[in-house]
Amino acid sequence: MPDHDEPDDDPRSEFERRAASFNPFEAIQGFDMRDLSRMLASPGPVNWEIAREIAKAAANADPDGGEASGEMPVDVKSAIRLEELVRVAQTHVAGLTGLAEVGALKVQTVTRSEWAAMTLAGLQPVIEVLAAKLARGDRPGTFDPSLLAGNPLETLSQNPEMLAGMLNSLAPLLFGMQAGMLVGSLAQTTLGQHDLPLPLAGEPRLAFVMANIDQFATDWEVEQLDIYLALAMREVVRCAPRSVSWVREHLINLSSRYVSGYEVQSVAIEEKLEGLLPDDLDMTAFDPSVLLDSMHTAAQDPILLELQRFGCILEGYADAIVVELSNTLAPGNSRVDEALRRHRVERGRSNEFVEKMLGLKLERDHYESGATFCAGVLERAGIDGLNRLWISESMLPTANELAAPGLWLARIDLDLS
Repeated sequence: MPDHDEPDDDPRSEFERRAASFNPFEAIQGFDMRDLSRMLASPGPVNWEIAREIAKAAANADPDGGEASGEMPVDVKSAIRLEELVRVAQTHVAGLTGLAEVGALKVQTVTRSEWAAMTLAGLQPVIEVLAAKLARGDRPGTFDPSLLAGNPLETLSQNPEMLAGMLNSLAPLLFGMQAGMLVGSLAQTTLGQHDLPLPLAGEPRLAFVMANIDQFATDWEVEQLDIYLALAMREVVRCAPRSVSWVREHLINLSSRYVSGYEVQSVAIEEKLEGLLPDDLDMTAFDPSVLLDSMHTAAQDPILLELQRFGCILEGYADAIVVELSNTLAPGNSRVDEALRRHRVERGRSNEFVEKMLGLKLERDHYESGATFCAGVLERAGIDGLNRLWISESMLPTANELAAPGLWLARIDLDLS
């Protein structure tokens, strides 16, 4: 990072350079009061301009803390090979699932920052619900930026209660930074748009992060073509239910209801700040998962169960269709299958935090429940019976039906008779 007293010939923006440290307090320290006042005046609960800048920088930051190497462009030849396989998968998935819309979706091969930008836009409705909820806090009031003149880190460390008091004013800036950092971090490891079960608004899309896919193939020593085919099938299958409007809306609605149940506990934040020296005040002082736990409320519990049940159905269905599809397109590749399975359960801390924050984190038993349910339906009613899941929201199994697929089939037969 260049010294601010020296001529600035770095083509990156101020926010791009600062994002590599992942420290919003350090970023605040670098702005003069006019800049800070302008940013605090940003409309809405999230400063999306800052979020986009931070997401772009974080997507290309060195995870080991070194100098970022810059954006890795998409290799055209590799992109063409993958896109051809995806189009073949689209045709087969549309026919197998009866969800014709998935066959017409545009295929994109993107860079990490492009994936981050489109994902940030898709998450905007849910993130704004969360930000609006948390910004209210339990200590309403206004904040005068001049209070941070001089040494803002020292001011905050000596007055930990000030952080809670200024949340309403700083919230758009801080939420923008946090959203950008999280999505940018996800962009470093994600393979496709539906690698995570994110509640994305807007039309569904098929987007593949080529740099991550090729790195994944290298790390796991698998043939590039094998991983391309496996990912093409899995991403198209995961996207198929999301081509149904009520499925997308249901996931967004559940996640929005879940995050709106959080309650700010200022005392938990203050405890993290008390006793810290100015030089110690950075994001490592906060364990995000612990803070989330401290904000969790009982009202979120039934919504969490709904989200987990919906998530395990989506994943169980995807796995079942991939097996059916593999019989047609290609036999299973045990090495690739194992690599992708490990990728799903070992996504990394940033991924786990996002899943936990949105109520989307699934444990092994959730995946097993979804797989068992879908296998039971296939055994009794075949693929056409399983595809009835997406007729309407009323087709989703209850908790009891998830454990007993025969009950689900009996109920929907009555509903459709």
